[in-house]
Amino acid sequence: MQQETCTRKSFLKKTITTAGTLGAFGSFPALAGCSRDFSSDPEKPNVILITADDLGWKDTSCYGNKNISTPNIDGIARQGVKFTNAFVVSSSCSPSRASLITGQYPHTNGVTGLTHVYKTRALSPFHRTLPDILNAQGYNTAIQGKWHVSPYLPVGWYGYNERLSGILPGEWHIHDAKKSIDFIKRNRRNRFYLEINFMQTHREDSGEFNYAPGFPVDPESIRVPEYMTLPDWIEIRRDLSKYYSQLLHMDAIIGDILKALDEMGLAENTLVVFLGDNGPPYPGNKMTLYDRGAGVPLIMRWPKRIAGNRAEAGLVNSIDIMPTILEACGVPSPKDTQGTSILTVAEGRGSSPHEAIFLEMTNHVFYIPTRAVRTSEVEIHPQLFRHHFRAGPEQTYGVGAPALRAEEPA
Repeated sequence: MQQETCTRKSFLKKTITTAGTLGAFGSFPALAGCSRDFSSDPEKPNVILITADDLGWKDTSCYGNKNISTPNIDGIARQGVKFTNAFVVSSSCSPSRASLITGQYPHTNGVTGLTHVYKTRALSPFHRTLPDILNAQGYNTAIQGKWHVSPYLPVGWYGYNERLSGILPGEWHIHDAKKSIDFIKRNRRNRFYLEINFMQTHREDSGEFNYAPGFPVDPESIRVPEYMTLPDWIEIRRDLSKYYSQLLHMDAIIGDILKALDEMGLAENTLVVFLGDNGPPYPGNKMTLYDRGAGVPLIMRWPKRIAGNRAEAGLVNSIDIMPTILEACGVPSPKDTQGTSILTVAEGRGSSPHEAIFLEMTNHVFYIPTRAVRTSEVEIHPQLFRHHFRAGPEQTYGVGAPALRAEEPA
């Protein structure tokens, strides 16, 4: 029997205490005390949500990259399901990440640009999020690594019980698996939600990449991926070799975390979701709504419910992730959720709920209003500044064709 751990009296007491402590701009972590004890419910999974900053949709070896091998990410796919037509709603860090944890488009949740530039467009601390909802259901919630959905992340805000990284952007880098493993170990007898946001594949503030120590990649061995539409120059290959070096470092850390799950006997009933937040940091990729900008790797592993070594080609949008995780945890999605659960798709019991998905860009560090509609056959880009183009009211691209070569409007 699930037991309520909060009475009306204790809720009011916690709320009043919290309001007095945080003031008008605080969040309400007191809600976390009104939780259900799922520790005795074997059906509820633990959840680990892993995001990779600026990771191209075909840059892991399980998605076809022959330049390097990413054995641990590939292992998630081998033991789970790989989605080959997954897209983020926006090809920019803050809007993409806010949509992931709200299940809403940027124009709905208000995060339409980078929040360190457009601070008034940060996600409100009063906006419900995925960790908020799970926290209220008895899950212990934590975040490690990148945030970038608002300028600040005090403990208890946005539904996170614990913050495993520092609050400043310079403290977001994840160098090893120690803190994640420690959190898992401390919560192995409870239900937990752990969000791990890697920054390895994001450029340094200088705009450069550095090699990750212990993960050398020879530039001479690199073949520039065709999907990136970049010239095959030695300068590009050198930069890609550093990008791949950082990707290998991230893959190794993920491997350590997965190994710890196995050793603690938690892997069977832990839902692991891995995806990128937008396309790779190269011209014409990130910040565009072409496949190479909004297309991302998306893999789900849950041995208890998801059969391994499968690929799903149906359309998936990143706003589908939140309702999918909630359904897996037996929790209904809020009515204002705009995504749709794809749990039955992941389990092989259904097909994609989407005939088309919708993509949007408004701001990155500057104003770049762009919209797109992606189907299984074409991608349509309305021209918001039509006087700048000769191609008519929209451009239509055939899926699989070079993305910069416009076809005649359909």
